Amino acid sequence: EATPTVRTNPLPRAQREEWVVAEQVLVGVIAGVALALLVAYLLKRRKRQPKLEPVIPPKLPWIAALEELEELRRSTLLEERRTDAYFDRVSDCVRRYLGARYGFDGLETTTDEMRGLLKRVRPPVPELATIAAFLEDCDLVKFARLVPTDRDCVEALERGERIVRNTTPAAALTSARFEARPAGAA
Repeated sequence: EATPTVRTNPLPRAQREEWVVAEQVLVGVIAGVALALLVAYLLKRRKRQPKLEPVIPPKLPWIAALEELEELRRSTLLEERRTDAYFDRVSDCVRRYLGARYGFDGLETTTDEMRGLLKRVRPPVPELATIAAFLEDCDLVKFARLVPTDRDCVEALERGERIVRNTTPAAALTSARFEARPAGAA
């Protein structure tokens, strides 16, 4: 301008400041809250899901019976002169085994009921006469209060083991033989 005139100051303009740190903090807080809500939702959902319990297959009846009879063999009942308890435990073990093996409650059936149930099993139960004689001897001790000797108790245990072994399925015996065979043996 050739002749400049004095002018008043212009009106102030709005000035924008960028608050980068404040913006980052705000975004971080919002993201943190969103993440916390998501984690809380997932945890709550996971709590509501049923917990899966590992399924432990039951022991095969013949394995459980043989283990129980072996445990009874190592017990101190004979040393403590508790022959009636020893004989009763052998009887209960064999009854429990027969019930589990052939599908009935062996502890809740009488000897006559058990004999009748075992007669109906197909294929026929091996050693049925031996089982019946064993159960009758056990009934004498349990109900007639016959006091067995140490020898009677040991014989009952051996008879019980023989009953379990003779009524074990053939497939189980075959697989047990293969498992017991050392590697590389023919």
